[in-house]
Amino acid sequence: MILILGASGYVGSNIYEHLLNKKFPVLGTYCQKKVHGLVYFNLKDTPLDALNLDHIKPNYVFITLFTPSTNIDATKKNWEIAYDLNVEKIKKIIDTCFQRNIIPVYISSDAVFDGKKGAYVETDHANPLNCYGRIKYEVEKYIMSCSMPSLIIRVGKVFGLNKNDNTLISNMINDIHNKDNLFYDQKQVFTPICVHDLSCAIEKLILGKHQGIFHLKSLKATTRYALAKEICRYYNFNESKISPCDINKLGLVEPRPLMISLNDDKIRQTIDVTTHSLLHYLKFYSLN
Repeated sequence: MILILGASGYVGSNIYEHLLNKKFPVLGTYCQKKVHGLVYFNLKDTPLDALNLDHIKPNYVFITLFTPSTNIDATKKNWEIAYDLNVEKIKKIIDTCFQRNIIPVYISSDAVFDGKKGAYVETDHANPLNCYGRIKYEVEKYIMSCSMPSLIIRVGKVFGLNKNDNTLISNMINDIHNKDNLFYDQKQVFTPICVHDLSCAIEKLILGKHQGIFHLKSLKATTRYALAKEICRYYNFNESKISPCDINKLGLVEPRPLMISLNDDKIRQTIDVTTHSLLHYLKFYSLN
């Protein structure tokens, strides 16, 4: 049995649906908005044991929830709440997993790195620049300090294949199609991942009973401005609509690390994964 905490969120729901479609025994949770087929779980005041673990007997617990927001600046603004929920409460979930010989699967982020070198491998030193990255790294450190079977998956910006899913690529396509005078950052180099690729990789990691830290990506290292230019060329949009900018000169609350691309050699040597061009994914979108 696989338990997915946060199965009503974007990443959690996609992992849940993928594993369900692949006939895995899976149970997911929701919190604020009731979702058919999911069970209620509130990270704030519900212990993991309240989910009747003796009955469902999960082998894996996926930790995909993050509150109050996945927005980097919102994490800073709500720091005490965010830290309590996403570090202290998550540690208790991890403790329960280890006490019951359940393998926790933690979805982490490229934000654990300071962005000074890029092409990060799993053994590179983490040094987060902002509160969001710090939260992810605090949980990573705790998991690793316990020296128990676990799985940590680091990813960059996640995107989907639905034009209305409000993720990186779909938002860019919709904005460029419908708006003028858009600015896209050309300083931050990152490796986006398609949520479908993430779900497929997770399936293979579970089937292979793999453990440890893995970096995942779908696209080669790129910038938002480079992506916007490719989108313009593919859809024959006017490139004069878009202009480059510097993400750290936009008046954001928290600094953004710049060279945060991930090296995925380790997972390529472990399971079958493929890196594609943006063109491969643009074929899934429709402007109609």
